[in-house]
Amino acid sequence: RDPASMLGKITRSGGNLMAKSELFTSIEVDGWGSNLEQYQTGLAYDLRQVASILRHDLANEGNPGNQSGLSFFHAAIGGFDTHSEQGANNADAWHPSLMRWVSEAMTGFQRDLEALGIANRVVTLTYSEFGRRIEQNDSGNTAGTDHGTANGMLVMGDPALLNSGIYGQMPNLADPDEHGNMQITTDFREVYAAVIQWLGGDVNAVIGPFTALPLFK
Repeated sequence: RDPASMLGKITRSGGNLMAKSELFTSIEVDGWGSNLEQYQTGLAYDLRQVASILRHDLANEGNPGNQSGLSFFHAAIGGFDTHSEQGANNADAWHPSLMRWVSEAMTGFQRDLEALGIANRVVTLTYSEFGRRIEQNDSGNTAGTDHGTANGMLVMGDPALLNSGIYGQMPNLADPDEHGNMQITTDFREVYAAVIQWLGGDVNAVIGPFTALPLFK
């Protein structure tokens, strides 16, 4: 937790990234047969870049100096501050489109991992910075919900890697907390703890004394 030590780590990470910049520009992203090439969304392209880096590293397992040295990646998609049309019948409405784009990108990414033969070595975790409230704010196709607290997370990976299933409790919409939000039944840091542990990290040093959910076999 020493600030100087943290600054040193950030500086080294930045230096390593700059040193690898030429390598990243040489990695083939287009034309190698990614399942994500058919999708034009930003998230699909970002995950295609990730799959391309993993493909490059896999081809250079015997030459570590030519690998990226990266073990985790972060991709983002915005626009979920919708508040309306969340249950719209029109598949081209904004919120249904967002859900479709996420589904397409994650499915295509998993198919790439399977095609590369590394699906049992990669896990994908989703999170959102906010959840949704219980009461809707309109009716019909324009109905939506405002910002809330409790939220869902998805952990995607090979069945040989993960203990599949639903963790936590289904929300009871008739039993909100004192602010009218869904009750939180599982601390998201327990999910992070499981992933950090799987990556070989020290959970306590990274996020504190949280018990990891039994997500991994």
